[in-house]
Amino acid sequence: MMFVRVAAASARGSHAARASALCGAALLMGCSPIAYAQRARSAERAVAAAEQAEAAKLAPYELTLAKVYLEKAREESGEAHYALSLTLLGRAEQDANRARLLAGARATGATP
Repeated sequence: MMFVRVAAASARGSHAARASALCGAALLMGCSPIAYAQRARSAERAVAAAEQAEAAKLAPYELTLAKVYLEKAREESGEAHYALSLTLLGRAEQDANRARLLAGARATGATP
């Protein structure tokens, strides 16, 4: 009878450890959508700034690339591929910033 109690307690402890590990993993995964939302806002602001700098006219390639990366990041986040979407958002922001800088340089006649 004592062996049954010890085995049952051991099984409960093992179950509790597994449940605790699963909860920890779920919390870590829960950070991904938050990181995505923050990074997406930053990339969207960068695209908007590039558009405001008339990048559609002065740096169309870079602006289009930024918009394509932003759209693909949204698609990937919709499928819960947050790591990939964060990478794509980084590229979108980088290209949007480049488009803004090129547009500014080209508007003033400076060579980029």
